[in-house]
Parts: sequence; C-alpha cells; structure tokens
Amino acid sequence: MFGQHLNTKNINSIMKTRILFLLMGIITLLILSCDKKENDNYIAPCGKIIDFNACGIEDIGNNLKWLNDIITISKTDKTGNYIGTIWFKKYNHQDYIVTNMMLGSGGLAYHTFNCSGESYPVDDTSFYNSLSEYDILYTSICID
Repeated sequence: MFGQHLNTKNINSIMKTRILFLLMGIITLLILSCDKKENDNYIAPCGKIIDFNACGIEDIGNNLKWLNDIITISKTDKTGNYIGTIWFKKYNHQDYIVTNMMLGSGGLAYHTFNCSGESYPVDDTSFYNSLSEYDILYTSICID
C-alpha cells in the first residue's frame, strides 16, 4: 500500500511539472507573438512625400530638385507615366533612388538613379526584391 501511494505521488508530481512547463511554454509563445512593433503593418501614405535625409541633403523628396520634379509631375499626370512608387535604398555603400514609374520608357520595370539624377541601374535582382514599404519616399498608388 505504501509503495502504491508513493508511486501515485511521483506520477502526480511529474504531471504537475509537465503541465507547469507546458504553461510556461505557451505563455512565452504568447508574449513573443504579441511583441510586434508599431510599424509592422506600415503602409506608406499615398501622395505624401516622406521626409527623408539622404544624398547629403535634408528631406530629399522636397529638396532634391530632379526628384521633386518627378514627384510634382506625378501629382497631376494624366498619361500614366508617373503612376508608381519611389524608394530610397543604400546598397554597397551607395545611395540609390528607384522608381517603378514608367517615366515615358514604355514600361521598364525599374529606373534606378544616383543622387545626381543620372540613370544608374543595379545589376542584382535581390536589390530590387529587397525594396519594401520602409524604403518608400513617395507613392502615387493609393490603397483603400
């Protein structure tokens, strides 16, 4: 009888320990899954120039003339050549400004520029695949 009682105590103790570890694991997973940043669901605002300093210039969307010209034209464009997004991306220690706007090219996928506004394509598809909402300087594409 005493051996049976001790066995039941051991089983109960093991079960309680397992349940405790299971609960700790569940709580940890819940805490980690709730650890989201404010910007996790960021969507760039349509038609608004994001204030961003790059190319040695403060607020390049407004103060880098050639870039601001593209943005200004896109706000009133009726041709469809200026519908799209403009990104800023640093790659291999260089600053790049990229747009998927056609810019009269007949549908070229991306136009990539250096800070002076000269065409400066990057021959690496991973560069273009890495463009994200967080890199957007301006978009004329509105998502409702």
